[in-house]
Amino acid sequence: MSGEQFCNMHPSQQLFCLLAVGLTAVSAATITSKDFSLQRQHATISAQSMMEERSVYDTPRLACDTAIQYLQPGVYHMQSPNYKRDDPGNYTNDFRCKYRMHAADSNGMLRFDCFFFQLEDSQYCLKDSFAVARDEGAQTITNFYCGRTKTPKTLFAKNIDVSFKTDSSGTDKGFFCTVMSKEAAAGCGSLPCGKRYLGPGTYSLLSQNYPENYGNNIYCKWELVASDPSNTVDFSCSSFDMISWDNSCEWDWMKVDGVRHCNNNKPAPQQFTGGVTVEYSTPNLPHKTRKGFKCTVSIRDSKLANESN
Repeated sequence: MSGEQFCNMHPSQQLFCLLAVGLTAVSAATITSKDFSLQRQHATISAQSMMEERSVYDTPRLACDTAIQYLQPGVYHMQSPNYKRDDPGNYTNDFRCKYRMHAADSNGMLRFDCFFFQLEDSQYCLKDSFAVARDEGAQTITNFYCGRTKTPKTLFAKNIDVSFKTDSSGTDKGFFCTVMSKEAAAGCGSLPCGKRYLGPGTYSLLSQNYPENYGNNIYCKWELVASDPSNTVDFSCSSFDMISWDNSCEWDWMKVDGVRHCNNNKPAPQQFTGGVTVEYSTPNLPHKTRKGFKCTVSIRDSKLANESN
């Protein structure tokens, strides 16, 4: 309806029209609110199922400690005061807690996830806050979280610091988060995990135990650098089986040059110049692992290739 049509209507008709529009808006807002509530409920149920499947409630609980905790391969959890499995109680006011975590395996990795998160909300998280810091090169990156929508995301890092702080006003249900300390492991006959400078030749990249099922709670990163930056690097996989237990790409995966592959989505043969980075990660579920992969990396001398042409 145009503004001119509305102006030409009788006042009673205008009132009726405005009421109808208002009711429609209220109805739409109610539906949207219900949809959001249902989505949050479904997300909570999904997270709960994941936690049950992974038996995270039975893992060691990390204690507040300003000293660095070197975590051996395994799964650990942290939780706010008064948090209970079936009925989380509100955390206390004026509370401080810090966790400083390093992977004990120098080539390993920490994976950080929060499956329940409800903190008092405030602008810039100036009241209650949950700070997560990690090192990226020579830089430390810190993110602050609070409320029920500004929640921590899954994070991979060698070192992670978490600080939980509450003020004297208002509380909420708190948090339940896990830390997986992953060991670096590759298959027999494979290049070891880590940074490798490679001359011309062909090299194998194998998942742990290949062709048997790989182990659980593994992270391996191959930073493959050609000894001559102009050399060509060919990457391909003859076998690939990394199907996650929940059919997602969250737990069992391989990354090639930053692109994630999982399930039966075998990476296509690719060519790079100077090097390539390959990573793979497995979950903490020994009864749901797969056969993994067999891949090769071939370094070709670009000068010889140009001479032959």
